[in-house]
Parts: sequence; C-alpha cells; structure tokens
Amino acid sequence: MKKFIAGFLTCLVLMSGFYVLAESQQWTALRATFDVYVNGKKFESDKPIVAIEGSTYLPLKAIGDVLGVPVQWNEKLRRVEVGSISNTKNEYSFNNPAPLNTIQTITKESFLQKYTAEVVVKEIVRGETANKMVADANIFNDPPKEGYEYLLAKVYVKLISIDEGALTLSPLQFSLISSDGKEYDMPFVVLPEPEITTTLYPGASHEGWVVFEVKKDDFKPKIVFEKQYDGTGGAWFKGWVD
Repeated sequence: MKKFIAGFLTCLVLMSGFYVLAESQQWTALRATFDVYVNGKKFESDKPIVAIEGSTYLPLKAIGDVLGVPVQWNEKLRRVEVGSISNTKNEYSFNNPAPLNTIQTITKESFLQKYTAEVVVKEIVRGETANKMVADANIFNDPPKEGYEYLLAKVYVKLISIDEGALTLSPLQFSLISSDGKEYDMPFVVLPEPEITTTLYPGASHEGWVVFEVKKDDFKPKIVFEKQYDGTGGAWFKGWVD
C-alpha cells in the first residue's frame, strides 16, 4: 500500500503540523490533540491523525481495517480502491473467473441458514514458496504428491448478513478446478497462519490462507467459493496471477 493522505499530492512536516500542497491550494494540517473513537473503541494508528480547517483526517488503510472495509492499491490502474468498487455483482462464472482483488458478493442459502458475504482472493502463491510455507506450518505436513505442488490463496471474507447465528468459515467451502475442468482433491494439511478457519458474525471480516494441491503444469486453475453440489453457483476466481 502506498503511503498517502487521500486527496493530497505533497506533504511536508513543518514544526508541530504539516504543510500540504495540492495543485494551487495550500493548507496547514495540524496533528490532532484529541482522541477518535470508532464504534465505541479508541482509534489507534501508527500514522498521525490530522486536522485541516476544522475537519479530521484519518489514515485511510487504518480506518478501513477498523471498519472491515478493504483498502487496496491497484498498481495497474495507479489508484486506491476502497470497499466494493471493483465488483459487487456475481457477473463472474466458471467461464469468466474474476481477477485477483475483485470483490464478489454472494448469497448462499441452505436448509440450515441463508447469508450474504463479500469474498476477495487477494494473493496467489505456488511452487517452492508455497511448498515451504506448508512445510513450515507443521512438521507433520506431507510434501505434495509427485508431479504436484501446493497453491496457496489468501482470501478475504466479510459477512454482510445472516438470517440466524454465525457463519463458520472453513477451507471446505473452497474448491480448486483444473484448467481442463476437473476438481482437485483438497489436501489434508495444517494451514499456514493466518488460516481461513474462523467464525463470523454480521459485519465481521477475516483474511486467511486456503491450501490446494495442483499439477505443476496446470497454470490456470480456478478457485470457487461455495459452489452447489452440482457445480452451479458460487463465486469464481482466477487461481493464477495475470
């Protein structure tokens, strides 16, 4: 994440405050002398809170983490993306999986519960780096089978709503589909930290690793979250980096 104050181009430290230049306008940004509370809890950040002409400015990434809203830097487009701006509809599918860092909103209904969540695959790691991460996670983890390697996906999930109780998140809700359309078996390994397994109540979010085993020569597998037993539905993502 690039270091920035939203809306400002240049920031210079002057004495007890900041001197901010943006195009032809100039402001003096003073370090806040008061506390900020978010949802009843004191806001803490290693970056300063500043006040400019009566308005309070908080570090964007830090406040996003507190509120459970994804904040990410899109290097390709050279912009900061906050929340669900990349995609909020399930327009993606098996034939058109979503790129990394694309937010999909999925509603899952079963005889037990109905919930709506946002899902993002943020990072893909495979090959020797992934193999070492799995080996380091637990000394009893087996190496991948001959001709295979581990593929790790870092996934972000935010529970928007649920009709009752909480959502139990586990690796079993994810599947890896080969580039020729076959579902891979899930490996039985201890996941690297942070692992995806957790329990979410409405408004809560979590980010963690899911581990798959993939053929070494399969360069474009697909990841799906919460597909139906017949293969329909679910949130589909690319299991590779473009």
